[in-house]
Amino acid sequence: AAVLGNPGAVRAGNAAIFVSGPPDAAERCTPLLESIAPTVRYVGDDERARVLKLVLQILIGGTAELLAEAVVLGESAGLDRGTLLDVVGASVVGSPFVAYKSDALRNDDYAATFTTAMMRKDVDLVLELAGRGDVDLPITGEVRAVLEAACEGGHADDDFISVIFTATSDLVSE
Repeated sequence: AAVLGNPGAVRAGNAAIFVSGPPDAAERCTPLLESIAPTVRYVGDDERARVLKLVLQILIGGTAELLAEAVVLGESAGLDRGTLLDVVGASVVGSPFVAYKSDALRNDDYAATFTTAMMRKDVDLVLELAGRGDVDLPITGEVRAVLEAACEGGHADDDFISVIFTATSDLVSE
């Protein structure tokens, strides 16, 4: 079973659990898993839950990187960070994830809910899986490089939205 959601999401009742393996075993475990998260979904045999979690990590890591770049670009052109984040959140690209990370960016709060080092590890797992399937993920490779730069820049233990510091350190105060 793979859990989607950080400890805060679990405490708030907003986590999801994806289960794979033998259907009868998944069915027996469902009541226990539902006591942890309101959403429990069986996704198939083998390691499909792990693969689904990695697929979602591509989107989460990439979204964080693009959101950080958008903030840095907007601020460099004179936009107020709060206004920019409000507009992005209300736009077609707004999502619960963008709203959650917008609060952190608005408050310069980089306390880890999921560290940069942990996201880098997950992206490494994504790239390893892609390599086994002979799948090329060029943007994910770029996200991995940004995560590495953030880790090397002293943000390994900060929340992974700290990738904002890799875009520029001149525009964003640490």
